[in-house]
Amino acid sequence: MHRSAARSVLREIKALSSAEDFFLYFLLPYDQHVINVARLHVMRRMGQYLAAADFAGLSEDEIFLEGRRLLKRAYRDFIDSSPGEQRLFKVFTSEGPRGRALVSLDDIAFSSKR
Repeated sequence: MHRSAARSVLREIKALSSAEDFFLYFLLPYDQHVINVARLHVMRRMGQYLAAADFAGLSEDEIFLEGRRLLKRAYRDFIDSSPGEQRLFKVFTSEGPRGRALVSLDDIAFSSKR
């Protein structure tokens, strides 16, 4: 693998700063358009998957492969559906004032009348 023997996989991924860095590190292809649209969502979902993962007793190679699998899974979540459908961030799960659902900007029709 391309990792330094002195650094662990988990320590190395903590040092990564962009979604693209994660995909490069884990040797995964990605569509730049998908990343441009759902970057924060993919990375947040990856963080959720990592937080729920149990790496105890795994070798560094096994941790790398599991991290790769989790990133692939997080990315696929947003290939198969939109960020709004996944409702990952509070803005997608909150209701408006007095329990009314929020209205999407896509649902608003603009009129040229003033």
